[in-house]
Amino acid sequence: YTDLRSGINGLARIVESEYQMSVFDKRALFIFCGRKANVIKGLLWEEDGFVLITKQYEKGHVNWPRNERELREISEHQYHDLLSGLLMEPTVQKVKPQQYW
Repeated sequence: YTDLRSGINGLARIVESEYQMSVFDKRALFIFCGRKANVIKGLLWEEDGFVLITKQYEKGHVNWPRNERELREISEHQYHDLLSGLLMEPTVQKVKPQQYW
């Protein structure tokens, strides 16, 4: 799990120091999960800067790897399934949007 208060620089540091990977690989999207597993962040390099993606699930949570052995690469199709809730616990449900401000 990752402290999701980290911004782009903090997440990039995690990728490079803990996993010895380059955050500047334009084919890689690095996805991080918070402790409750209901928020994920993605970090993507696009040659002119980073894109930081955040998704918060209102109901349910991500079925996230618990240790390094469970880490894996996912395809573009699996990534879309992840963001659509298809790779989640069965408790993830569509919700009616709420006013946040």
